[in-house]
Amino acid sequence: MENIHCRKAVIFAADNGELQTARGGPIVGGDIAPNMLPPSIIGSDPSDDPYGALEKKGKPDLEKARKELRACGKPNGFSTTIAVRKNIPVEVDTVLALQKQLKEVNISTTIDRIDGSAPFDVIESAQAVKDRGYGIVLMGFAADFPTGQGFLRPLVDGRFIL
Repeated sequence: MENIHCRKAVIFAADNGELQTARGGPIVGGDIAPNMLPPSIIGSDPSDDPYGALEKKGKPDLEKARKELRACGKPNGFSTTIAVRKNIPVEVDTVLALQKQLKEVNISTTIDRIDGSAPFDVIESAQAVKDRGYGIVLMGFAADFPTGQGFLRPLVDGRFIL
């Protein structure tokens, strides 16, 4: 997952509509966002849709996923591990849906169901993620405030990424 094209293969292979359903549908699972800032946030630009999430209405683009696999040097797919909190049923449902979707392009996954009381020690530590060999970490996130700062600061501000 260190190669951007391998990450893009995952993005294109994902069925965002099915993942949204696994999270509880649009009301509970939220909008399908075209970028890191959900469309409902002031300042969001839904036309900034680098992976065509809205254009393809959440459906995967398997041909683009296969193209990205070739670009990352893994034309026959690869294996990775996904971490998920085992005591959050919607997260487990979501990761199982993602696992099935990634199989369509020969990305095989092992799911590591971790104790939900330990995410800070396990999946929110860059070193622990690296040591455990996680390629994907699935975890829900809700901003403290429905603003650009509320969504983006914990995700992209290096002072908060420990």
